[in-house]
Amino acid sequence: ASKVVFSLTLAASLGVCSTYIVFVGQILASLSADAESNNIIHQLAPMLDENTWEIITAVTVLPLSLIRNYGVFKFTSALGVTAVLGGIIVTLAYGVLVDPGGGIVGALSMESQLKMWPDSFSDAFGGSFGTIAYLFCVNFLTFPIINSMSDSRKDYNGAVSLAVGIIWTVNIIFAIVCLGFYGDETQDLVLQNLDNGPYLSALKILLCVDLLFTFPVVFSSG
Repeated sequence: ASKVVFSLTLAASLGVCSTYIVFVGQILASLSADAESNNIIHQLAPMLDENTWEIITAVTVLPLSLIRNYGVFKFTSALGVTAVLGGIIVTLAYGVLVDPGGGIVGALSMESQLKMWPDSFSDAFGGSFGTIAYLFCVNFLTFPIINSMSDSRKDYNGAVSLAVGIIWTVNIIFAIVCLGFYGDETQDLVLQNLDNGPYLSALKILLCVDLLFTFPVVFSSG
C-alpha cells in the first residue's frame, strides 16, 4: 500500500510540475509572438513557439530543483503571491473597463446567454483538466505543510480546510465573471484574453518568475 501511495504521489507531483512548465510556455509564447505590443520578450526572443519555451523553462528549472535551502525562495514566494493577486485584479479591471467593458453587471448578464453545456465534453473537460490539476491536485504539498507546523495534529485540518475553501471560492467567482466577459472565446489561460501592453506584459512575466522559483519546492515535495 505504501508503494502505491508513493507512486501516485510521485505521478501527481510530476503532473503538476509539467503543468507549471506548460503554463510558463504558454505565457512566454504569447508574448514572444506579439509584434504589435513590442514587449520585452518579443524584443529579446521573437516568434519562439510554445514547445521551444517549454524546453527553455525545463532547462532553467532543473538546476533550481537541486537547491535544498528553500530560504532563498522567500522573496520570490512573496513576489508570487503579489503577482497572482495582481493578475486577478488586473484581469477583472481589464474586463470591466477595456475589453469587453460594461462592468460586472454586464458580465453576469451575459452568463444567461451562454449555453449550459459545451458542444463536446471531451474537448471542454479534457482541455481544462490540466488547469484543474494545477490548482487542486496538490495533495503531495501537504508534507512540507505538516513539517512546517509546530503542532500539525491540532492545526493541519483547520488550516488546510480554510486555505482550500478560500481559494475555491475566489476561483469560482473569478471563473464565472471571466466567462461572462469572454464567453466562448475564453482561453484555457485567461491571461491570453488580455493584450500585451507594458503593464500586462510585466504582470505576466512576474507570474512566470514566480512559477520558476516555486517549481523546486513543488518538485521536491513529491
